[in-house]
Amino acid sequence: MKSFNIFLAFIFVSLMLGACSSVQEANNSKINMQERPDNITAKMSISIQSEEMNIGGNALVMIAGEDSLFMNIFGPFGINVGKLYADKDNFYFYNAMEGTVLKGEPTAENIRKATFLNISAVEIINLFKNIPPTDLNDFTEKAKIESGTLYQHNNEFMVINNIAQMVQYQRKDEGNVMELNITYSDFNQYEKYSMPSSFEINAPVAKSKVSVSIKEMSFPKGFAKEFKFAVPKNARVIEL
Repeated sequence: MKSFNIFLAFIFVSLMLGACSSVQEANNSKINMQERPDNITAKMSISIQSEEMNIGGNALVMIAGEDSLFMNIFGPFGINVGKLYADKDNFYFYNAMEGTVLKGEPTAENIRKATFLNISAVEIINLFKNIPPTDLNDFTEKAKIESGTLYQHNNEFMVINNIAQMVQYQRKDEGNVMELNITYSDFNQYEKYSMPSSFEINAPVAKSKVSVSIKEMSFPKGFAKEFKFAVPKNARVIEL
């Protein structure tokens, strides 16, 4: 169960801030970022390394607006291993391997119970779109570094490069211990948006690292069907 949950955790995703070098003090200024899409459909491959496993897989991700997320997750040999749906009020995670459904509010704590990743549904959506979970206006410029400009809001950090893309994001807990550490790279032009086609996620709490590679990405104006999926009647529902 633990290994499978760790595998699913790092598909979400996806983000980070590493050690900063060549730091210079910087003046505060308005943060500008490139335009990001409202809706996304993406196919991606993943590679996960941890103390317990070294495994790869694929996922279909669909995002509608700011608060609706669907993921269809496939393990080795194309085996369907799980589905996730989340909106601003609900969270469902179907574990096809165990025949269980986790159901509850889309809070960071509830999603952590399914994925070992302490991140809410809205945060997942924002980070997949290559924007921080917190409003840009809440961040303050802290320094100029080699890869761009470093910004901070409480325990969150991000780096924006010189062409207004977020290349790093990091979040720490109240004890200054890193929870989430992500790097975006290989920005490609998809239609009118320049989006990262690769990102690496480090989750020290799970002692795991995942590499994500986007195979296809498109930006539909809308979706023909809602993201909610039918769960087998014999699945055991666990209320969170």
